[in-house]
Amino acid sequence: MPWCIEGFFCIFTYHLFISMSKILALVSLFLCVMGLANQGIDFEKSSFSELLKKADAEDKLIFIDAYAVWCGPCKLMAKNVFPDSEVGAFYNSSFINVQMDMEKGEGKDLAITYDVKTFPHYLFLDSKGEVLLRGYGYLNKEAFLKLGAKALAERKQGSLKERFEKGETDLVFLMDTSKKYLEKDPEFAKKVSERYFTLKPIGPYSHDEIALLLSCVDRTADPNFEVLVSNRKMIQELLPKDIYESFESRVRLNSLAVESMDLEQGVLNEALFLNGATKLLGRQRAKEELEHLAINFYPSIGDFDSYESAALAHLETGQASESAELDQACYLFWQHIANPDSLAQAVLWATESIEREARVENTYILALLHQKLGNRQMAAEQAQIALALVKNQGEDPSFVLELLTELEES
Repeated sequence: MPWCIEGFFCIFTYHLFISMSKILALVSLFLCVMGLANQGIDFEKSSFSELLKKADAEDKLIFIDAYAVWCGPCKLMAKNVFPDSEVGAFYNSSFINVQMDMEKGEGKDLAITYDVKTFPHYLFLDSKGEVLLRGYGYLNKEAFLKLGAKALAERKQGSLKERFEKGETDLVFLMDTSKKYLEKDPEFAKKVSERYFTLKPIGPYSHDEIALLLSCVDRTADPNFEVLVSNRKMIQELLPKDIYESFESRVRLNSLAVESMDLEQGVLNEALFLNGATKLLGRQRAKEELEHLAINFYPSIGDFDSYESAALAHLETGQASESAELDQACYLFWQHIANPDSLAQAVLWATESIEREARVENTYILALLHQKLGNRQMAAEQAQIALALVKNQGEDPSFVLELLTELEES
């Protein structure tokens, strides 16, 4: 689990009646300042409701480092960026900071509330819990500082949500606001779009309107889904029929997946999903979709034995359509799986990902897998490739250099 540097407070007292005591007090102050200067981000140990109260009292934004224990880049952020003194000085003065495991305790609910699906994931919230900005992935020090500065700038523009909450009905405003928040706060963007399509007179839709509608519906229970199906013919004047039907089917499948998952009990009702998906897609496609659902569900509840079986069944048949899916499986196997045969399969996945496109992420994880299997020479070769890629991108190479040092010393 990513670690954090605990803050500390220096307390001293001036004794005005003895000059030496004054000097000692000034020395204490100097040491305190020096200590704080070397401090990284001071992460709170509070509940979410307490964070909101503190943010309101101190008139600050909340920064959440949303992570998962299996996430390699999350660990690298905690090791390379969060402890930096300049980063700490900026974030400690500007935000209420907290780290949250999105797959445990309160984090599981927050992951759903804030639509956190990728890691690392950075959330900047106001004291009402509204998202002002999001960030993703491993960021070097400079990029991470820029992200925080952007969040502060967004705060100054925070009147759009206030206008919406006061009942704004101007269609141009609603369209622009929904599009603005699609990336950083999709749930709010959906709310705005729902008002837009409720108020818009029935008539031909523009390309922008269709794009907004498709971006803001993912469940059959969404009000926008009713707009989608009730205006099918009108929408298909601009959107090809096969694309429309594929999208509608995907929305129905997403709703079926939500109905089939019980995160609190850690249960996936595979029969329910398979039966419903078969009606939509046919038996073979339904089985593939169930495999895909399983490899996302089981890690979210920490059931890595079931995940191992699900991933081997899904990915051994060549179902991975994106390298990101292979990369995630490799990270999870490196973190949680001990079976050498399964790890050898993960090596094949990483190799396939590299054959598609060699990137820092997949070359680095392949090095880690070789290291875990005891293949030191092969691990070093992949780490050198990852190092060259990092340097070529002008990014911080320290995490790769650290691995190379470990390999040399082992």
